[in-house]
Amino acid sequence: MKAKKVKIKTRPGITDELIHDELTQFALIENYYISGTPKLNIGIIYYLSYNNCLVMFLVEDDQLNGIYIKYLEKKGVPVFEDSLECDQYEKALLDKANKKHHSLTIQPNSE
Repeated sequence: MKAKKVKIKTRPGITDELIHDELTQFALIENYYISGTPKLNIGIIYYLSYNNCLVMFLVEDDQLNGIYIKYLEKKGVPVFEDSLECDQYEKALLDKANKKHHSLTIQPNSE
């Protein structure tokens, strides 16, 4: 699994808009999910990238990671405490993306 490191040094100026802009550089918000503990802002953020790769979104600062998780929870991103449920969601997300990708593929003309 690829890992993207994000470094943001200041917190006072972090707004929902800045977080949204940062996260949507890599994927749609609906393609993010969290393996962690709901409402405690503790966990690992994952996403399905625009090119349909599963990626771990690494934030080196625990407090900043919590800010990202809190934002994603506000947006309705699922949080999984159970790793099996997380794996199942990940698989479903990939399947959905693959089906969408295949439906966009141009079919050869059968003449």
